[in-house]
Amino acid sequence: TQADRDEKYLYCFFGKDFIDELKSLDSEFLRTGNKVLSLHSMDSTSLASALFLMSLARNDVREEILREFQGQLCTKLPQAEWQKFVSGLSCPSKLEACFDRQFCTLSQNAKFPSFLGFFNSEVLGADTLTPVQREFIRLAQIFKARMVTELELKHALTSLSPRPTMLVIAHRYTMMKDADYVYVMQAGSVSEEGTPAQLLAAGGWFAELAAQSGETEDPVLS
Repeated sequence: TQADRDEKYLYCFFGKDFIDELKSLDSEFLRTGNKVLSLHSMDSTSLASALFLMSLARNDVREEILREFQGQLCTKLPQAEWQKFVSGLSCPSKLEACFDRQFCTLSQNAKFPSFLGFFNSEVLGADTLTPVQREFIRLAQIFKARMVTELELKHALTSLSPRPTMLVIAHRYTMMKDADYVYVMQAGSVSEEGTPAQLLAAGGWFAELAAQSGETEDPVLS
């Protein structure tokens, strides 16, 4: 099943101990529908998110990535630079002008000491939790506690009888999806308004927030 494949991927890339800790919390970070927080997607949209995933990887996976990176740094990068240089000399006049000059490639200076220094810490055992993973679990605990508090508050308010009129200022879809009417504020003005169903159908910012939360059965945005 897809759930089995997801679990196999998570164990292989991040390590069983780390994922089991998040499972015990029923963490939002393990929900595939949440495009902001989920660890399932490897389609990183930025260098920062790619480095973030790498910092959480299993120790042997991270070491394999570093070995591949250093191998490309020492072989493929100089080769690619030299091929680019030679192709630029295809014109005979340019080639003759370079006979009496000495050129140094730039790839020899690409050492990336900060990048390699940050990730080269050795931790015994493939699944042993790293300091970064431990901090991430603490973050998951804080995040979960905050969600539970919000849900308890929401339940307490909605269970009042008769139901009071409430004005709620929220930035999470879970706190807005059951509202009677929603105003979306952007840059100090109302950019969208309507019932949650109307705003989902409109495909604007509210719909994007809902899709990112993973709470909708049929996300507006893919």
